[in-house]
Amino acid sequence: MIRNGSLPFIICFRMTVTTEFVSLKMTSTTTTFNEIQTHFDNNEVVHENVELVERTSCTHDVRLYRFKLPNEEHVSGIMPGKHIRIAGQINGKKLARKYSPVSEADLKGYFEVVFKVYPINEQDPSLGSFSRYLDSVPVGAKLPMSGPFGKIAYQGNGSVLWNDGNIKHYSIIVMIAGGTGITPMIQLIRSIMRETHCSTKIFLLYTNKTDKDVIFRDELERYARTHPEKFHMMLTLTRTDKIDGWSHTYGRINIDMARKLLAVLAESSANETDTHHSSTLVLICGRNDMNQTAKKICQELGYNEIHVY
Repeated sequence: MIRNGSLPFIICFRMTVTTEFVSLKMTSTTTTFNEIQTHFDNNEVVHENVELVERTSCTHDVRLYRFKLPNEEHVSGIMPGKHIRIAGQINGKKLARKYSPVSEADLKGYFEVVFKVYPINEQDPSLGSFSRYLDSVPVGAKLPMSGPFGKIAYQGNGSVLWNDGNIKHYSIIVMIAGGTGITPMIQLIRSIMRETHCSTKIFLLYTNKTDKDVIFRDELERYARTHPEKFHMMLTLTRTDKIDGWSHTYGRINIDMARKLLAVLAESSANETDTHHSSTLVLICGRNDMNQTAKKICQELGYNEIHVY
């Protein structure tokens, strides 16, 4: 949710109820970001150049980029569940890729995105070329962006706005992520963890190759430790022998892992299976093969409201 008094900086859009562009100087009394999102499908999307002001490494091949907003009082207004497109010229061709902001929608002055840098594939050098292009962008450069896009937008207190205009409340959100697939999840996780009166529970199954690849590990483990009634997590590694200091799981995601993670639900709602399934949203993001496996697992467990990024 956007805090009162913060000015929403919408990267690019056009309102359906007016013929005028909404200025970056718009005030919170003229229109709200929720109103813009409600009509988002009919918006005309344009580009806005946004300055890169800081770059850091999350892991050996994952970068976090911070982009400056026009004013220190501006917020991105990009709600959890939405993404932006970043464009660039590579070998004379204009390309664009989707990225989910990891910073909260009401963070003042800047917003952040995370991406993985892929090595050159000798058989097909074009694979991952945009990630390598982004990795070469210097601080101070301005990148063309557009958005926000996406089918869902978290509204706060467990409520999700779908792009058909319907708002639904979820008491449980199951997340299955692989690698950088955690990026569309972390903004939502942070928002729910901050909402002290929100009773929505999160169940995260997060898979990576090695422990060095786990993005936001310290933060996720802290949530699991400090909010055990609200945040349940299982981390698993697929390409490593057992290592010291790893107290989590090994192996590719499977239905037994999901059952173990969700066991607390089975215990607390043994006689209310239909109720808890109908109020559960499943979010999946990773490689295509993982997405297919995760979706099949969730369907076998009786979950039908599944959104794959």
